[in-house]
Amino acid sequence: MTVTPKHPPHAWQADELAAHGAEDAWGVLWEPGLGKTKLAVDTYAELEDGSEVEGLFVIAPPGVHYNWVRKELPAHLPDELADRSEILLWDTNKSKNKGFQERAQEILKHEGPAILSMSYHSLMTDRGQKYAKKFLQKRRCLQVLDESHWIKSPGANRTIRATASGKYAPYRRILTGTLVADSPFDVFTQLRYLRPDIWHAIGCRTAEAFKATFGVWSKGYARDKEYPVLVTYRNLELLHEIVDSIGSRLTAEGAGLVLPEKVYPKVYFDMTPEQLRAYDELRREFTTYLAGAHVDAPLAITRLLRLQQVTSGFLPTEDPEKDDVVMTPFPGPNPRIECLREVVRERDDRQGIIWAKYRWDLTLIERMLREEGITYARYDGETKDPEGELERFWGGEAQLFISNPAKGGEGITLNEAKWAVFYNNSHKLLHRKQAEKRNDRIGQDVAELELIDLMARHSVDGLIVETLRKKNQWAAVVHGDEIRDWI
Repeated sequence: MTVTPKHPPHAWQADELAAHGAEDAWGVLWEPGLGKTKLAVDTYAELEDGSEVEGLFVIAPPGVHYNWVRKELPAHLPDELADRSEILLWDTNKSKNKGFQERAQEILKHEGPAILSMSYHSLMTDRGQKYAKKFLQKRRCLQVLDESHWIKSPGANRTIRATASGKYAPYRRILTGTLVADSPFDVFTQLRYLRPDIWHAIGCRTAEAFKATFGVWSKGYARDKEYPVLVTYRNLELLHEIVDSIGSRLTAEGAGLVLPEKVYPKVYFDMTPEQLRAYDELRREFTTYLAGAHVDAPLAITRLLRLQQVTSGFLPTEDPEKDDVVMTPFPGPNPRIECLREVVRERDDRQGIIWAKYRWDLTLIERMLREEGITYARYDGETKDPEGELERFWGGEAQLFISNPAKGGEGITLNEAKWAVFYNNSHKLLHRKQAEKRNDRIGQDVAELELIDLMARHSVDGLIVETLRKKNQWAAVVHGDEIRDWI
């Protein structure tokens, strides 16, 4: 690049910038931890140096958009460009304040380069959308969708608004290590954002046509109504060719990095007789009782959810006095918690991560850790000071980091953790893959990284793992990755 980067890039970053930095639309589909953000900043600096753009507009998941302004831009934006730039971190909570509005207007009037960082959630607000449009109309911009799998759903408001805003940006990038977050169908909107006509050549002008091309369907019936049922995927090699034409895929191995060997031990436990009774009733009859309350699960997806909750030691039941739903634990010790207790004890004082799907799980885990006298940082929707909790873990004040993958699985580095436990699993491939990469990154210094799964014997836990494996195989074909044993 003609402008001097603040820090020398890795070889793969320099090669990518030289090969595709001038592209008007491109996907950086690298695994987490390989430096997608630095590449995006270096791309912006090069385009600005060549007078191709006067601005950078970043849309990222909530919290990650803060990280761009507080950490990534100070770390990677060349000093000369930083000195000429005005930067605005869009804060929806402050957007009505007079001071913030004045600052936002100053950014629009600034004659030099300007940078705007906004969350997907903020883009869904009318105030955020209007400001984004004004920013893009004021100057030629490189627009970056960080963790672009956030726009994988064609009908979602954030997908519609992000795609619409891209029409005003002459240069566009998507950054994601999980283009296939849960299904090959996830590719449709992300690549359409880059090039609106990319699917036209194969006759896929709509999401429905795309699904018909890349899926095999049958007919299902419920209450005399017909609905489509996905049988399997097809034409995935063609899908990979199209992805490869507009983006680059890079894994740690492909970059020549030597990361710790990952091992996936499974620790099994037996459910209590009361859990087994409820589990069997839900499986056979779609209904059961707990603590005198009736629990229904008529739909297949709800039944799988309830079966997993049984293995975790609780079920949602109605509280007639409060006219509300409460989480009711099964009587006696919780086998999953006791299994986790032993796993934690065996790892002495080494820092680790506990991933759990449900908020109730995290509350039970907290209680157990307090009983054991183990320090922890909780990072989820209940956390009042998420940054403070992260700092406690990074600084060694907390031995364990406990979170759910939906909250803690993106945008943070947790290399202090030398092992991780999946207390239970989400059905979403994105959640599992992203969570695994939080402490499997450049800078991890263990030779072997344990990623432990707690599993109730003869239960839905095994089915969930098998589902994740199948999804990972489909994703590997689309990404062009080598298919390997996993979990």
